[in-house]
Amino acid sequence: MSQTEHFDAIAGVYDRLRVPQTVTSTHELLVREGDLAGKRVVDIGCGTGAHASILARHFGCEMSGIDASEEMLAQARAKLPGADLRQGVAERLPFADGMFDGALMLLVVQHLDRPQAFAEARRVLVPTGRILITTTNPEAFPRFWMAPLFPSYVDVERGRFPSAVVLERELAAAGFDSVRRIDHVVPRAFSREEALAKLRERYASTFDLLDVREYEAGVAQAERELPETVEYALELLVLVASR
Repeated sequence: MSQTEHFDAIAGVYDRLRVPQTVTSTHELLVREGDLAGKRVVDIGCGTGAHASILARHFGCEMSGIDASEEMLAQARAKLPGADLRQGVAERLPFADGMFDGALMLLVVQHLDRPQAFAEARRVLVPTGRILITTTNPEAFPRFWMAPLFPSYVDVERGRFPSAVVLERELAAAGFDSVRRIDHVVPRAFSREEALAKLRERYASTFDLLDVREYEAGVAQAERELPETVEYALELLVLVASR
């Protein structure tokens, strides 16, 4: 299954399984560090538009977005009627030069041809614009709640997700200046049933990369062993860079 097919398939349940529905400390950090309040912002890999909707409603951002999945975009358009939301890919943004004050890539860089995508993000920013990236810290995967369930999980994820050093180097090569790293930890907790729903409904594209038998064995283990409340810390890297 391709990435786009994966996201098409889970578009209807994505928000329920993955996305907080209220303002979080991550949104506040992005708006503060990117000086985004009231500004023109493009969400590259906007998915269902959950984050873009929060930024528009609570911070007055004029949001645009792009995503490869038409099914995810259908969800986004329902949340952001009238917003400029387009089907396409990060490596060929369908926007003119200098259209935006800020560009977001939220938990998407592992899916991209990053050198090309970063160059495109820089192109569509104004001279004073900033790019803001959030991604999971690869060093944190052994501590993630799913790691004990799937033996190959840590290696699979570390093979996909870039380190801060790699991102800093790639952003600089794309022409961005003053690249800054922020370590951002978000406490998370959800019920056993919510955790099982995430696994059974294959909420992460990671599951497409696991052997079927490993996946099924991990779900069965979770059904036997997960506590009533699953608690963990989501350890994010936030990269902020100026055009």
